[in-house]
Amino acid sequence: MSKMKEIDRIAEYLHEVMIEQIYDSIDWAVDGTSIDKLEGDEYMQMKNAILKRTIEYMLNYHKEL
Repeated sequence: MSKMKEIDRIAEYLHEVMIEQIYDSIDWAVDGTSIDKLEGDEYMQMKNAILKRTIEYMLNYHKEL
């Protein structure tokens, strides 16, 4: 297996694990906030927005290294 294929395989696995962990962390982080009071699609939209912004922060952090 080429190194790029191996990197892709590992990254794909980590992506799935990390997204799940971030979603769990979002539930914890919004506890007691106005976002916590939302339900259904509205809650999921906010959760996805937080996920996207979190990833943006992570990518920007990487650029600073």
